[in-house]
Amino acid sequence: RFAATLVCLPEGVMYGWVTPDDAQPLIDAHRAQQIYRLDRYRGRSCHRQPAQAADYYLRTQTNALGLHDHSLADVNPVADNRWQIAFRNADTGALHGVGLESRRTTVPFWGSCVKAPAYINQYYEI
Repeated sequence: RFAATLVCLPEGVMYGWVTPDDAQPLIDAHRAQQIYRLDRYRGRSCHRQPAQAADYYLRTQTNALGLHDHSLADVNPVADNRWQIAFRNADTGALHGVGLESRRTTVPFWGSCVKAPAYINQYYEI
């Protein structure tokens, strides 16, 4: 099966489960400074995983598809597995906060299309 992961530079916008049919519309969206599809969007490679999860969540709640609609303002760890993350709106300067906690699923997750062993995957709960 083909399930490519892709990084668009220089912004470091990451996508997963990209198909050959996604290629041209994804390129067009990136050239227009837009996120292609939120169901493919994985965050920005310059951000750590908690900020990527918070960025995705904020975009799903606000439908902010512009690459520069908001910027990461602060990542504040409040416990070993909890964070409070703030983004600044590019137009208004308003701050949007997202609190999240990392957890481990008990459902096996395949780390590769080739390797058979599964591992326990981490996810973030908002």
